[in-house]
Amino acid sequence: MAQMEDYTRATAHKLLDRVADQDVFDWVSVLAKPLPVLVIGRMVGLPRTTVEIFKEAIESRYRESDHYTHRRGEPTPSKECLRQWLRIRVLFARRIARLVEERRSEPRDDVVSTLVEADSQGDRLTDEEAIDLLHLVLSVGAGTTRDPPSPPVGRLSETDGLAP
Repeated sequence: MAQMEDYTRATAHKLLDRVADQDVFDWVSVLAKPLPVLVIGRMVGLPRTTVEIFKEAIESRYRESDHYTHRRGEPTPSKECLRQWLRIRVLFARRIARLVEERRSEPRDDVVSTLVEADSQGDRLTDEEAIDLLHLVLSVGAGTTRDPPSPPVGRLSETDGLAP
């Protein structure tokens, strides 16, 4: 866990360094959106390119939520929104499936390896079950830390002297 703490702290600093010369910035878009996705992606064991797809998938999901919030009169999202969301979802699912397959043959010290190696009374998760669990962990983990910024993120900024 100490490695993740160091990674989280370093990543937060990198994200905040991008706006260091600004007196005012959007906390959510600068830190609260990207930080959880990057940290969770790292914990799970996603390659950096897959983390980027994951970030796009999460943002696409929230853009769709914003669409419903602002246009309650429309019963469905636009076809373009649905096509974009589906494209990202399929690409992400393929990457996760490949990752599950890789970790079955070459386990590492990450969540994916732990899931595919888990054994409950002689039963292991199927690839489909592992993929579904990973989608759940990633989506819920990123979603619960996105809006509003979570108290731990606020405490991180206070203890590092990043708060105003």
